[in-house]
Amino acid sequence: MKHAHLTHFDMNGYYQFITFRTADSTDSFLLRLESQNRPNRENQMAMDEYLDVSRQGAYLQGDVLQFLFELVKAKNGDLYDLICFAIMSNHVHLLIKPLHKLSVVMQRVKAASAKGINDMLGRRGTFWEKDYYDKPIRDEEYFRLVYQYIKNNPLKLNATSATKVAPRTLVAYYNQHAIASYGGAASAAQRDDIFPERLRFYGIYDD
Repeated sequence: MKHAHLTHFDMNGYYQFITFRTADSTDSFLLRLESQNRPNRENQMAMDEYLDVSRQGAYLQGDVLQFLFELVKAKNGDLYDLICFAIMSNHVHLLIKPLHKLSVVMQRVKAASAKGINDMLGRRGTFWEKDYYDKPIRDEEYFRLVYQYIKNNPLKLNATSATKVAPRTLVAYYNQHAIASYGGAASAAQRDDIFPERLRFYGIYDD
């Protein structure tokens, strides 16, 4: 996010709520939001609501989403303790406890993912917006609010506008019930029939 004044809070031992987005998600509407003299948290919420429905820079789908999903999980225990994350079509929400300086964590995640995604898409240049939003979690109540926000954010979208990525434990659940119901691995439509709505995930990891 192009906030020249955006302050990052690198607080050792604290969980952090982090949002970063694709560079190509920037448009005139977001630039106007960023120029308004409002608290960063208010601006961020307005940006999130807009990004959820915007198609600008919406690269995080299909194989790209799966790649980023696996990369974020792979950094768990190395760069951060991972609680949960949600990958939307043009932005990402993380709830983590950094194990290094936050700026180092974000640089490594964004650099590794940008290179991989650019290679997959056959593109060059900047992939992620330079800046990011972060908010330290100071109490249990805010932790729960952030967790629920991240978990529910992808679920606001329906199946036609979000790419489903299920943790392996949920894939095993699919297949176990598919064998019982269909005598073999289920198709996507059949999985929808046997998998409860409340347990569907769209690019969120919660293990």
